[in-house]
Amino acid sequence: MPMFKSNVGVLSSVPDKQVMLSIIEKIVELEGKTKRGEQLTRVEEASIKELNCVCKAMKKIQKSSISRLPNLSYVDYHSSD
Repeated sequence: MPMFKSNVGVLSSVPDKQVMLSIIEKIVELEGKTKRGEQLTRVEEASIKELNCVCKAMKKIQKSSISRLPNLSYVDYHSSD
């Protein structure tokens, strides 16, 4: 029987940085197409539905952690780490 209980979940898997950046690039690309009024393919429309979940999760994380991590409003992804 465990002595301590934790409500904190564990990240099941963390994607590679390049994978995350390619997802963000795809979001920006599709957003640009919709803002310009371009016709989207069915695959792109399905991608938008899937990527909306990612966007909502990112906004939720940004909103909840802005007090702990104030620099989340801008992150330079193109810097060489």
